[in-house]
Amino acid sequence: MKSYEALETTLMTILAIAGGISIITGAVMGIKNLFFGPFKRLRAVENKVTNNGISLEDYKIKNDKRMEEVEETIKVFLISQKAILDHLISGDGADELKEASKKIDGHLIERIGH
Repeated sequence: MKSYEALETTLMTILAIAGGISIITGAVMGIKNLFFGPFKRLRAVENKVTNNGISLEDYKIKNDKRMEEVEETIKVFLISQKAILDHLISGDGADELKEASKKIDGHLIERIGH
């Protein structure tokens, strides 16, 4: 009977030690990810960008250019929508519609040319 109690105590001690190690390891990994996780993600993005043959600065320049093109497209469409609304409300404004159409055509020709 004593050996059974000793075995039970030994197993409980081993399980307690294993649980403690698991908790401590989890806490250390959580703290590590809290402090070093953002840097790891940043390095991953930098590696991804540089592995594609583009430096981070070139990527930013390309992204800024793309955003300018999107803004220009939105501006052209807003001007066109405004001309259509004016025409529908007042019944005239055919010249505004023609001008908006020319702007859309010019914008599309410029975009396709890229």
